[in-house]
Amino acid sequence: PQQITPQGQAMLAQPVSLDLTAGGTPVTLGGALVQVTDVHNDSATWQGSASGGGVRVQVDGRLEYDGMVTLKLHLEPTGAPVTVDGLDLHTVLPPDRALYMFGTGDDGYWWYNHSILVSTAPGVFMTNQGQYSNHNIPMAPMIVFSDDDRGLEWFGENMAGWQVDTGRAIQEMIRDGGGTVRLVNHFINKPFLLKGPIDITFGYEATPMKPMPADWRPASVGDYGDTPM
Repeated sequence: PQQITPQGQAMLAQPVSLDLTAGGTPVTLGGALVQVTDVHNDSATWQGSASGGGVRVQVDGRLEYDGMVTLKLHLEPTGAPVTVDGLDLHTVLPPDRALYMFGTGDDGYWWYNHSILVSTAPGVFMTNQGQYSNHNIPMAPMIVFSDDDRGLEWFGENMAGWQVDTGRAIQEMIRDGGGTVRLVNHFINKPFLLKGPIDITFGYEATPMKPMPADWRPASVGDYGDTPM
């Protein structure tokens, strides 16, 4: 995504970016091609590709009517196997759009969720280590940054395709020196030999998905025992 805009406010401080390192050298991907592959009333799909450093990268994207976008990242060697040292996905939000953070592990119990005020001090303020180490998988499959009225969720259902050393951080939340807030997903954080194709799937969802009613803040719905709320 170049930009995601719910409720008239831009959620990205810069386009989502992918940093690839292969053979010990940062790779500049070139020859980018993008084409829309299908369009319906409730969805659209596209495919993009680029290559560099002996690696071909392809992205298959799907955008649905409520703003949810899923992205399948496909990597394969362009020729002989190549050592890939790192692959990082950067999602950067403006300071005013990232006042709060909510994340959850793969366990549904409410006390395993994590909601915080985003730190104002520069540097890493949360990682997957510790916060999510008691779950079946080490990464947080859902992370939301928000202000008082809107948010942006990153999600990933599983770690298929990730090549990681779980002794190191695979997800970092960072306050940059300029004030922006950065989520880095380290899809690859250790050298490995890319012999054939791998796929990594993730996505984004902006909230709210449609305009909220004017009285949404004081509204209360649901039931607690026999007492209506």
